[in-house]
Amino acid sequence: MARPKAFDRDQALETVMNVFWQRGYDATSMDDIVRASGVGKQSLYDTFGDKRALYLAALDLYATQRAQLLRDALDAPGSPRAALVALLRNLAKTIGDPAQPGCMLTDAAADACVDDEAVQQCIARGAKVLEKTIRTLLERAEEAGEIRPDQNLRAKARGLVATVSGLRLVTRPTGDARMLADILDDALARIA
Repeated sequence: MARPKAFDRDQALETVMNVFWQRGYDATSMDDIVRASGVGKQSLYDTFGDKRALYLAALDLYATQRAQLLRDALDAPGSPRAALVALLRNLAKTIGDPAQPGCMLTDAAADACVDDEAVQQCIARGAKVLEKTIRTLLERAEEAGEIRPDQNLRAKARGLVATVSGLRLVTRPTGDARMLADILDDALARIA
C-alpha cells in the first residue's frame, strides 16, 4: 500500500515558485528547492516531475496569481484611466526595490531557459493577458472620454507591455530609481 504524500502540494509549489522567482531557473538547484520546501527530492520528482516541470508549474502558478491582479484592475470602480495608471504603478513598484523579485515572467524571458518552447509559451500567454487587460482599460477610458479617441489602442497596449517588461531589465542591474521613475512617468504621460 502506497503511503500518502506527507506534504501540501500547493504550499510546496508556492515555496518552489518563490525560490525560482528570487534566483531564476539556472541559479536554482534541486538542493535549493529541497532546503526551502522541506520536501524530499524524490517526493518532488514523484509529484511534479523533473526541475524543468517544476519550473513550468511554478511559472503557471505565478501567471495565475498575476492574472488575479489584472482582474482586480479590470474590476476597480471609478475611472478606467486611473485603474490603468494604478495597475502600471503596481506592476512597476517592486522593480526598484531590491528586496522584491519583480516579474517572474520577465525574468524567465531573460533567463537562459528562454529557448525552451514551453517556457516561451507561458511567457507569451502572460504577455497576452497583460496586453488584453491594458487594452480593455484603454478602451474603457476612451469610452469614458478620459483619453483621445483617435489612437491605435492595440499598439498603445503593446507599447505599455513592452515598457513594463523593459523596466525590469533596464533598471534591475543598477537599481536606478530615478531611471525607473522617468520611464514610468513617460509611459503614463502617453496615456492621454
